[in-house]
Amino acid sequence: MAPATGDHSRKPVVGVTGNAKWWSPSWLSIRFAVWLAGGTARRISVKHPWPISQIDALIVSGGDDIHPSLYGEEEAPKAHYDPDRDALEQAHIAWALKHQMPMLGICRGTQLINVSLGGSLHIDIRAKRKLTSNRGTVLPRKTAALRASSCLALVTRASRLRINSLHHQAIDQLGEGVQIVARDLDGFVQGIEPTGPATGWVCSGTGIFVVPPAASGACSNGLCNNASKQAPPRVTHVVSFAVFSAFWRPPFCPFIPKWFCLP
Repeated sequence: MAPATGDHSRKPVVGVTGNAKWWSPSWLSIRFAVWLAGGTARRISVKHPWPISQIDALIVSGGDDIHPSLYGEEEAPKAHYDPDRDALEQAHIAWALKHQMPMLGICRGTQLINVSLGGSLHIDIRAKRKLTSNRGTVLPRKTAALRASSCLALVTRASRLRINSLHHQAIDQLGEGVQIVARDLDGFVQGIEPTGPATGWVCSGTGIFVVPPAASGACSNGLCNNASKQAPPRVTHVVSFAVFSAFWRPPFCPFIPKWFCLP
């Protein structure tokens, strides 16, 4: 954790793992969302080291597919993997879980958290989709239904959320100690959280960037609020979902149709 200063107004420092590209819209989006929530984001990648002991919370962002060897499968044809990033993020996830650090996963981040807990993934879900398209887009073309009693529903104050589709992997077997709290119309897992109470605050996510602003704000605010507390909260939320996209949504992008904002 970042060293305590005795100043309760200090902004929580949020480490954001991701790709190492010079131009990374996902990093810029998350950095902006963390700033809106009152935190300070620090980029972490194979080219952007940052001491994990100097952060208060962790975001594992989206990107390339997770290497199937991490859950006992073979590589898919033409898929793009980043083993160095996988290793970096797995080390950070393990550290965050061990130290009960607030954590949020986005897209592949949710899947890697699940794999780190012993779960597995569908390598390619495109042929299995029947009711929805798997066309890659940042626009929210899908709907995810939330379990009413879930922490995710309480945090976002919604029963359903609009999500997008940017990859072709999805959670298959659940990792240890988690349960499904959201699915899309084809039944693919879009939300997970713990089966029982714990300490810390963990979020993980499938679908990225484009969600109702109230939902993205609730998740980013929840992460930063929990990171700024000296004592851990009583319940761990491993909330897997599409979060963080404030500047993709009105009023920052007024050309996006308003119906996209409906939960």
